Amino acid sequence: MPQSIAIASLNSKRRKKALKTTTTIIVIAAVGILCLVLFSGDWNLGGNQLNAYSGRVTLNVYSIKRVNGAVYTLDDADCEQWRLIHGSKDYNDKVASYSYDSVMTWVGEVKPEDNGIWYLVWDPGTNQTAWVDLQETLKQPYVAGIFGEDGDIDGFDELYLKLDLSGLSPLVAGESTKTVDLNLIACPARIATITQTNQMNSTGITGTYGYETTTGYFGGFSEGDLTYLAKIEIDFSNTGNSTYPDTDAWMLTHYQIGQYTFSASQFGGYDLANKRYTLKFGDQINFMSGGKPIYYAKNAGDLWCTYELKAYCAWTSAVIVPQIKLYFYDPDGTMTSAFIEYVMYTAA
Repeated sequence: MPQSIAIASLNSKRRKKALKTTTTIIVIAAVGILCLVLFSGDWNLGGNQLNAYSGRVTLNVYSIKRVNGAVYTLDDADCEQWRLIHGSKDYNDKVASYSYDSVMTWVGEVKPEDNGIWYLVWDPGTNQTAWVDLQETLKQPYVAGIFGEDGDIDGFDELYLKLDLSGLSPLVAGESTKTVDLNLIACPARIATITQTNQMNSTGITGTYGYETTTGYFGGFSEGDLTYLAKIEIDFSNTGNSTYPDTDAWMLTHYQIGQYTFSASQFGGYDLANKRYTLKFGDQINFMSGGKPIYYAKNAGDLWCTYELKAYCAWTSAVIVPQIKLYFYDPDGTMTSAFIEYVMYTAA
């Protein structure tokens, strides 16, 4: 074998051996780091530490009104709307019953098998007039998640707040319980007395296709009110104008309400059978499944929630009068009957 080839072959073997040794060292180091993390208790599995807290906890739950920070009662003395359950998430695996004296209080054991997790469950009554504000409550300490689930199998979701207590320090001498204070952010529910003021009806339809709008704003709310939009219908069934969308004389472009704008494609086209455009949010039972929140912020002014209905249309000798129908969720999971308002599109 020529000397140059022999040297090249030897160098190749040395490189392979060095690479194998380096790989082995990396693997051993990685395993060592993983073991160190695991046994130090810093490894996190879905928000639960392996050495999560277990022991007695006193949970105090306060209801705070979002608009001004005032106390706002979410408890109903006539029925147990609230329950605290263990990390099993079994609706009947209760931690304890609560007492109420301006604050809801539970005292119970975080079991080792809970992995530091409790679930606070809210089942709004049929006369409930307030919401838990999901977005704001999710920002509170110890709240690791919020979702809907039908724990009592009545066809309506309850509101589940996942509480992560895994990071509490162990009880020490002289301590019998750990005290946890939780704020629920609440808003009055606006599901009735909604009004609509039409600012501008369209009066410019000509023989040439163009974009025409009607605009206005909603009222009947007070600052701090919250509503969840469940469904929108742009309806022609009772106006005598139901043929115009059929013949492309009036075609929906978009509908805007408050901070939301929904395009015609989101409505999915005109429903010839029912003479309407329809857009649904969520499963039509539970606002947690996708209802659109509309909140009247403090000092937002009278025009805080405007609307605009825009269409692409051409001249017609008649006035086109679609109905805007809005449906809202109630806190108990039902849906309101439609709020109905007429708007007008007239020839120039």
